[in-house]
Amino acid sequence: MKLPRLSAIGKFKADTRSAINQFRATKITLPECLTALADALMMVKPKLGPSEFLALGDMVVANNARVMGEAASRERDRLAARERRRKSKLLNQI
Repeated sequence: MKLPRLSAIGKFKADTRSAINQFRATKITLPECLTALADALMMVKPKLGPSEFLALGDMVVANNARVMGEAASRERDRLAARERRRKSKLLNQI
């Protein structure tokens, strides 16, 4: 069975969704995720018509917001864990 061919935008969506899901599952790092997103953008740009650029821009902004939100959440979790360790260490010294 032959699979239907994805449009340039559809391929971009699939590639970026995959990269974001891998990042959220901690299978890839933030720099790897950002590189994958940039690569997907570079691959799709030559294939787009002028009317598709605005839709692509909206997707890029939304993807970046998702990734940066996840990165910020991880940083908050990391800082909270460090603070818990610090407090635990102080309590153990008493």
